[in-house]
Amino acid sequence: MWCNLPGPIMFVAVALIGTITLLRSDFDGVGPFEDGPTQAALEARFDDALILREVSIGFWGGVRWNLFHEAGSGAVAGDNDWLFTDEEYEALPGFEERLSDSLDTIAMVVSRFTADGVTVIPLLLPDKARIMREQVMAPRPPRVEARYDTLLAGLAEREVQVIDLRPVLSAVPQAYLRTDTHWTPEGARAVAGAIARPDVQVTAFATSKSTPVLHEGDLLAFVPTAPFPGPGAEALNTYDTIQRDSGLGADLFGDISIPGVLIGTSYSADSRWHFEGFLKDALEMDILNLAEEGAGPFAPIQAYLESEIYRDTPPEVVIWDIPERYTTLRQTTGDTP
Repeated sequence: MWCNLPGPIMFVAVALIGTITLLRSDFDGVGPFEDGPTQAALEARFDDALILREVSIGFWGGVRWNLFHEAGSGAVAGDNDWLFTDEEYEALPGFEERLSDSLDTIAMVVSRFTADGVTVIPLLLPDKARIMREQVMAPRPPRVEARYDTLLAGLAEREVQVIDLRPVLSAVPQAYLRTDTHWTPEGARAVAGAIARPDVQVTAFATSKSTPVLHEGDLLAFVPTAPFPGPGAEALNTYDTIQRDSGLGADLFGDISIPGVLIGTSYSADSRWHFEGFLKDALEMDILNLAEEGAGPFAPIQAYLESEIYRDTPPEVVIWDIPERYTTLRQTTGDTP
């Protein structure tokens, strides 16, 4: 009988069997919770139930992905096995108020650094869905689509200079990872190049391409499909940046102990994207990376402004990455999807 079922129906039937098996799992034969053997039996049965639950989740995830091309809560399916975080679609009540508050915060931070004689470069990183729009299937709310222009206009009104990074990243063949929230190293390199200092003639740092690795993006956690096919892993290029002359920094910057500081999110903190190395190469200066994962863009910059390291050793330049979507997310939202 099974061999005569159409493929999709058989697919659903197998998943259903897994779920029914899980639901019928009970604790028959396990006596009162009195002794070690009873506890061990209970734990073994509980472990079996967890395994069945994981199998069931994988089956139903496979059904959603392979039959309906849907991701689980937390991700949005795109074309050609692309995934996007659902945070880039979020337009909850209070959207405009949070955007305005974020603009005020950015302006306040820039004003503080400027008053201290520190150059600050805010990097407003466009959404992945904005740059890789040819892979987007589900339309985004109009307010979200207009957000980057709104931010640029709001920063201009507050006399904060920022680079429009949309053309910079759009010029990269693949600026963002297919199954990950983050940019590719190539996207990070393009942004670093956009703030390079053309007046500096030295070559203190050099970057070279290394061996590619297989990368399973963070958004795959929202598309469990095992044992059936899913979006799959992708190739990730890796890079190395070396300092050509260990004494060059002192010659260039005199008594400055920390020429540059990098603050922000996992776009900067995660070494796999190599943003720190690309900045060293582009700016020809050493960079202290104080970016944090899981904290968003605003908490780390506020903590740095209040830190002893800033008070005692102010840098020449601060580079601050601000992913666009965080300007309207609720502040309880972290840095990971």
